[in-house]
Amino acid sequence: MAPKFASNRHFLLCPMCKKTQASLSVHLTRVCMKRSSKEHVREVVEKEKQDSLEVLQWGRVFSYRHLREILDDANPSSRMIQELECRHMVVTETPSPAVVAQTSSVPLVAGTVTTVQRPESSESEHSEDIVSVSGGETFQAIREVQWSQTSRHMMREKGLYRKHSLDHPLLKGFATYLEKDLLNENFKQEVENVSRFMFYMNPLKPSLEFVRETEKARLFFRELSEAGLSGQTQATYLKSLKRFLKYHTVVTDLRQDNRGLWNDAKFFMEDLSSLQQSCAKLVIKEIIQRR
Repeated sequence: MAPKFASNRHFLLCPMCKKTQASLSVHLTRVCMKRSSKEHVREVVEKEKQDSLEVLQWGRVFSYRHLREILDDANPSSRMIQELECRHMVVTETPSPAVVAQTSSVPLVAGTVTTVQRPESSESEHSEDIVSVSGGETFQAIREVQWSQTSRHMMREKGLYRKHSLDHPLLKGFATYLEKDLLNENFKQEVENVSRFMFYMNPLKPSLEFVRETEKARLFFRELSEAGLSGQTQATYLKSLKRFLKYHTVVTDLRQDNRGLWNDAKFFMEDLSSLQQSCAKLVIKEIIQRR
């Protein structure tokens, strides 16, 4: 007799206990979310189904160059964890900051200052949270790791990780443009940034109508700031969004199909430029603080 696990049942991850379940809905109802409504349980199950599908679509493939960027980072362990979590993977039993300090190759000695050299481009514009080590005291690295974990928690609490399906025509066309025309190797992360923004603007469906809601768009970036994301990460979101709009205003037939929406998109891009200037000042300030 074939074992039970040989069936075609799809195991899904429980976001609460971080364990895969043969029947996630039953598990949540009986154990981890037994006090939640059926609608809430159904939403969690659907999200895990979508995450599982995205893992099968693109989460299993790493380019060698991208792996080298992670390994060459000043903090490769944290960088790798970030990359895996972006791909809906889960890393358990991560060491506490104290353990990291004890096992670090750089000894942590009170009253000493150790200079850590790293390349200028160690921050990746495709990471969700930038964790960098400044050239100052080694305890700064530990503090920034704690900050990064907090920011990810805040992002989840605020629902800022929620996104639309990347198979929607608005996003799928953009992905093809990045991959085929611009030869962007990490294009999926950029599409995800836009998808999260569009979900915030309209949770029901992806739409270009967000270009007519400037105040709400600015609120999204204030939410990112309140969640603790660095200026560099916010700048990455702005860059992805601006490239998305450039694609739709230049490459697609939006100008002929909807001239009014095309004009609004152009004005919205101008507002993004002003946000980018403010973000650039924040990035400079963060660099000075790290130094």
